[in-house]
Order: sequence, then structure tokens, then C-alpha cells
Amino acid sequence: MDDKMMLKASVRKIGFALITQALILVCSLVTSLIVPKYMGTEQFGYWQIYYFYLNYINLITFGYNDGLVLKYGGKSRDELPIERIRSGNILMCLTSIFVALGGTFVIILLDLTNDMKYIYSMLFLSMPFICVFNIILSYFLAINRQEVYNKMNFLNRFLTTIGYSILLFSGIIGYKSMIVVDYAIRVVIGIACIMLGTYFIFGKRCEWKIGLQEVWENCGHGIFITAGALLASFMPMAGRVVLQNNATIEEYAVFSFALSVLALIVTFTNAAGVVFFPILKNLEENQLLEYYQKIERIYDSLITVGLGMYIPAVLIIKYYLFDYSDVLEYMYLIFALCIPLGKMQMIITPYMKAFRMEKQYFVANLIGTLVMLVGTSLVYRISDSIYFVALTTLIIFVAWNLILELYLRRQWEIDKKQKYTQILLICGFIILTANGRLSIFACIYIIVVLLVFGNILRSSWKKKRRC
Repeated sequence: MDDKMMLKASVRKIGFALITQALILVCSLVTSLIVPKYMGTEQFGYWQIYYFYLNYINLITFGYNDGLVLKYGGKSRDELPIERIRSGNILMCLTSIFVALGGTFVIILLDLTNDMKYIYSMLFLSMPFICVFNIILSYFLAINRQEVYNKMNFLNRFLTTIGYSILLFSGIIGYKSMIVVDYAIRVVIGIACIMLGTYFIFGKRCEWKIGLQEVWENCGHGIFITAGALLASFMPMAGRVVLQNNATIEEYAVFSFALSVLALIVTFTNAAGVVFFPILKNLEENQLLEYYQKIERIYDSLITVGLGMYIPAVLIIKYYLFDYSDVLEYMYLIFALCIPLGKMQMIITPYMKAFRMEKQYFVANLIGTLVMLVGTSLVYRISDSIYFVALTTLIIFVAWNLILELYLRRQWEIDKKQKYTQILLICGFIILTANGRLSIFACIYIIVVLLVFGNILRSSWKKKRRC
């Protein structure tokens, strides 16, 4: 396949991923904007504790799913050592069941509040189904079947939206009922993944010894990617841990709400990053460098659109979500995080994986996370202010992101000027949105969008004329 055909195939895959994510975004609006309105801050706070730790259950696979993507990425289904793979998959599923039952038993014995016992127990019981979901879909990603990955993610979110909507209309919305619905849907999706990925689980298997070897190899490579990715996603959320242990449940709920809005904004960059990696893995080094600049242009367009979501977000909070209006004090700081976070998900992480820099990626993220935890904790103890926690989170995350980007650019002699646009964009956004300057930001944003997309259309038209 030549470069043009590869680029067209990449664009199609990215386009499908973005359409799917747009549908997921619509579904997510229910859980992020409507549910908080009717739950109340205390119930929403407990729900956010559950949902926060749910994101880190991937550690149960010890990097197995990321390791198999690294190992088999770019291969066809017929090229996979399927007997060896089946044995490894069965062993991982059995491990997750054992950990789930053992963890639930330990939680019951611990001296915790009933609320926290319920939350942690349900987290452990969700592990086997999340494990199956991640393993099966990782194989589809590895063999370049991203459409299956996107469809299953959409189905998951769609069913979740339906389930929460039923709770809303029935008037029994609360964190416990939402956890039950979430668990039921994970069971359904887990079973669907087993049926969809029957080929990867059932059938002729090799010896358990070889299966253990498969698990060991995949975990050995993937644990750094999994842990690194979880640390990277944890960094902007570190303030949650600080506030969970020091602030009221209502303050925690408001801060978590701001971060849930941020998660909505970076949905598209995260989806694009997932699609990009299998594509990048099949490219030569010179092609990787060429793609870097092309992906950067796509990122610039997505972030430009994403920043515009600040306007409706503020208006919705002002006139609809009254209980969360305190978030407006620091909302613009949380929103600015989408600029470095989007770049991390869409460009830096896929490229460090493609260049097999998983160990450097893990170490960098570990250091960044420790600095973030210490920094936000000290700032909150000194100031007793959530505003300064948000400000500290933004400063540390931007600095850490720039260090990683600069390292990548120096490693492969990529143009170093581009990195400064990120700083200028963040500073410009903060200046325009601080102190509630919504109308000024809206006017300037419209002008910038017209200029950016006008330039894109002009460049596209010139290329067509040359052809």
C-alpha cells in the first residue's frame, strides 16, 4: 500500500472514529449534565468516587491487553498464534475472577463506611467483565478492526444512557441505583464481547505452560504502557484524591463535575489516539515523522472546536445546573487542560508507543504524577482553596507535557517551534475567559475559527488546483 492509499485509509478510520465519538458524546451529555442536576451534590460526589476508581481497574490485566497490541499490532487474524493466545486469554480471565472475589471479601472485612464498602465491592465485582471487554477489543484494535472497537464503545455508552434515563424518569436516581445499572450493563457488554470474540477464547489451545509464557511476555511489555497511560490520565485528576480526603463531599462533587466536562471535551482526541497507534506501528521512521506534522494539524482543528465548548458549558452551569455554580470560579482553568491533555492522548502517547519507548513513558508519567500529588496536596493545605488546586494542576500538567513533547522533538529533530503555540493558546484562553469575559471570548473565538478553517479550505483548494 502506497502513502496516498494509506493516508486515505487512515482518514476513513479516523472519520468513523470521530462520528462514533460524536454519538458517544451525545449520550455522555445525559450522564454529565442531566444526571448531576437531579442527583444532588452529595449523591453525585459518591458516584464520582466510584467512577473515578473505575477508570483504573485496567490494572487488573497487568498490561496484558496493551502488550498484545504492541506484539500483534498490524497483523491479520490469520497471522496470530491463536492456540497460544487462547490459553493466555483464559488465564487472564481466571485471574480477574480470583482477584474480584478475593478483593470483595477483603473489603467486607475492612473498617469502612457502608457507602465506601458498597462502592469498593462493586468495583471489584466489575473486574472480570472489564477484563474480558478490554482483552477482546484489544485484539480487534491489533488487527486493524477499529470499527468493532468503536461500535462496542458506542453500544456501552448507549445502553448506559438508556439505563440512567429510566432511573431519571422513575425518580429513583441515586449513586447506588446508578452503580447497579452500570454493573448490569458491564455484564451484558462483557457477554457480548465473549460472543463477538469467540475465536480468541474458545477452541483448540496449547499447553498452560505456553499460555503462561504468553501472559508473561504481553504483561512484560504492556505493563509500562498500561501503568503509564493510567498515570497520564490520573495526573489532571489528582486533585480529586486530595479533595476526597480533605474537602466536603459537596466540594468534591463540584470539582469532579468540572473534570467530567473536561473528559467530554477530550473524547475526540482520545478516540483519534486509539485509532492512530495501529496505523503508526506499520510505518517506517521517515513516514512517522511526516505523519507527526499531519496529526498535529488534525489536533489543532479538534482543539479549536473543543475550546468553543466553553461557551455553552458556562451558560448551562449558570442557568441550569445551579448547584454547581461554584465551579465557575475555576472552570476556565480546568477547561484549559484540554489543550495539553488532548496533545498527550492524540500525539505524544501513540508516538512513544510506536517508537517502543514504553519504559521512558512510564517513568516520565510516574515522576509527573508524584509531583502533581505532592504539589496539589501542599497547595491545598496552605491555601485551603480549590481554585489554587485547579491552577496548580494546570501549571504542572502543562510543564510536564511540554517536557515530553520537547524530548520527542529533539529525539527525531522535529520542528521545535510548534510547541510554543500550545503555551500561547493556553495563555490566550485564560486571559480571554478569566473573570467571566464570555462575550469577548465568543467574538474572538469566532474570528479565530474562521481564520483557521478558512486557511484549511484555502490550502485544500490550492492542492486540488495543482492536481
